[in-house]
Amino acid sequence: MTDEEPLEVVARVVGKARPVPPPRLVTSDLKGGRFDRRSTSVAFEAVTVSDVSFAGMRFEKLSVRGGCVFSGCDFSRVRSRYVSHLSPDLPEAVYRDCRFDRADLRDFFPGTARFERCTFDGARLDGWRSDVAEFVDCHFAGKVRDVMFWGRPYGILAEELGVDRPVNEFRGNDFRQAELISCSFVMGIDLDAQRWPEGPAYIRLDGLGERVRRVRAEVIRWTDLAARRDALIMLEVLQESTVDQDQDDLFMRRADLGRSYRETAERVWDLLATASESAGPPE
Repeated sequence: MTDEEPLEVVARVVGKARPVPPPRLVTSDLKGGRFDRRSTSVAFEAVTVSDVSFAGMRFEKLSVRGGCVFSGCDFSRVRSRYVSHLSPDLPEAVYRDCRFDRADLRDFFPGTARFERCTFDGARLDGWRSDVAEFVDCHFAGKVRDVMFWGRPYGILAEELGVDRPVNEFRGNDFRQAELISCSFVMGIDLDAQRWPEGPAYIRLDGLGERVRRVRAEVIRWTDLAARRDALIMLEVLQESTVDQDQDDLFMRRADLGRSYRETAERVWDLLATASESAGPPE
């Protein structure tokens, strides 16, 4: 027996949106067993849910509001077509010791959620912008694509949700088994407090702003005009990231920058890696 639920067959009419059914509101605490999914549209509000399995379930809409706590729950292989945004001024949702392995979370909006000791092995997180979410001691494996993690609440969303804490706690997270593709770690994330994948595909740099300054002084003396142009564009992108994203320490996949001028990009990465902040000014 498997806890994977069969996919529902739903007729579709071309040109008409499929309606989302009214949500079933869950306001009582749940403990143990498998979630009784009487509706494909569910809203949790101010509840504690412990050791409940949602594994393999498909939802039309899944909403979490009002400071819910999920502890030891299994969200493996969960998929939801739509997840609503949190309402302003509500306390954050907490997911503690939960599994999201192989879940399809591309439409999931983490909002002010806090994830503690959760696993995201093989989960699809494409497009996540966790600008007001927190991650502590979480494990990631498989392809993590186009995700931006923020070390501080940022922007209009933080204002709309009433988030006034100075930092998003982000520490102890293990990415060693993940393939990080076009991922960014910004707004003061402490790279030393995480565990990263190793190998030549990735680069880690501290003091990026100063490294960029020193390498630019060398690049402008290049006689290959095309290579010089591409290298300066790459350096400008990196320099802007240190200012706009307030992150002077960098971890990223080398191939994610300079795809159209790979040979030049590799040369720039090598120069940045060997540039010394303590060295004197370039001659």
